[in-house]
Amino acid sequence: MRRFLFFYFLGVTSFIHAQQFHGSWTGELNIGIQKLRINIHIDSVEAYVVKGSFDSPNQGVFGIAFNDVRIRNGELMCRLSEADITFHAELTGIDEMEGRWIQGGQSFGFPLRPLLEEDRKPKRTQELSLPLPYLEEAFSFINDNGDTLHGTLSIPAGRKRFPAVILITGSGPQDRNSEILGHKPFLVLSDHLTRMGIAVLRFDERGVGESGGDFERATTGDFGADVRQAYLKLLKHRRIDKKRVGLFGHSEGGWTAMIANSELQNSPPAFLIMAAASGVPAKELLLMQRDRIEKLQGLSKRQREKSAEEVTVYFDIMLEANSLEEAHTKLEGYFAVKARDYNDPEALRNEYAIISNSMLTPWFYFFLHYPVREGIHAIKSPTLVINGRLDTQVPAEENTRSFLRILQQNRVPVEVKI
Repeated sequence: MRRFLFFYFLGVTSFIHAQQFHGSWTGELNIGIQKLRINIHIDSVEAYVVKGSFDSPNQGVFGIAFNDVRIRNGELMCRLSEADITFHAELTGIDEMEGRWIQGGQSFGFPLRPLLEEDRKPKRTQELSLPLPYLEEAFSFINDNGDTLHGTLSIPAGRKRFPAVILITGSGPQDRNSEILGHKPFLVLSDHLTRMGIAVLRFDERGVGESGGDFERATTGDFGADVRQAYLKLLKHRRIDKKRVGLFGHSEGGWTAMIANSELQNSPPAFLIMAAASGVPAKELLLMQRDRIEKLQGLSKRQREKSAEEVTVYFDIMLEANSLEEAHTKLEGYFAVKARDYNDPEALRNEYAIISNSMLTPWFYFFLHYPVREGIHAIKSPTLVINGRLDTQVPAEENTRSFLRILQQNRVPVEVKI
């Protein structure tokens, strides 16, 4: 009987604790390179059964269920094994909870409070209110592969011919709005520019949205060829002033714009805008990115140098190869030699899988080999270079300096904004 009562009171205590954690909580997780809003949902399904889930609104992720939720001695523990995520929390007061998010060997503490209704969905001021004070029409063109790509052309109200700009998306499969995590930056930019009297073309990349083609096998060079075809068709539009059509490239889209520009020497763009575009070769850019991010994560200078040494070996193997096939062979040879003195063959196999999957692709091979400074030298049109001072992906000073030096040397009008 005593034993029964012991377990009974233990169960009651657990239930009381479950009720204290019950509900939805929110907090801001500072991971160094950015801050992420995390919502935690705890639900007591039955007297002694607790379930939980989480949202990451900044990443567009909602309702991810933990596979193990426990409450012991006043502490909440939630686990998602497949993603190696563990969340611990303790109540620190009324409507206050101190949490710890553990993932990938890193641990981040952060306070949480009850989730309010207005916290549940990120605020969006960018959805357009109808009717629009300008025209929108479907726009399509055929690329060099015979694929039809689709987009939207917005044209200011009026009967005259208007200047125009083509918006070019950055890395990864992007639709015409460059939508990411619920944001639609190209929709916002297009709306603003069209209201200012500038026609705007934005389109789904090949293999994305309504556009045909294969995104996975495409390179930045292929995307540049797509932009060339879009540009040449736009010049023929009856409402567009063909002498005032330019290119706006964001991130990798800056290189795409430069590639298109290099192929349009007979009818060059009227202007180029480089928004967070790299002005240095890919190897240099990737090492800068890595160093900045690892520094924000708290790694020492020696740790960052060692990390750079390791990844530089792979970059150099790729750069020495004259083709993707040769790069594959060289990388296999490197790992075969490395395996002779390696004590953990499984770890080495995992490392090879990660490196080969990320680097041995047509896109990465082209990206690493692209002669960006030659692309800048080919620019003859007025150019605006825009970078964010806090950008860790494309550090502002180093990248804008390259554009400024080359374009000024070639006496091309250039303006830099940081």
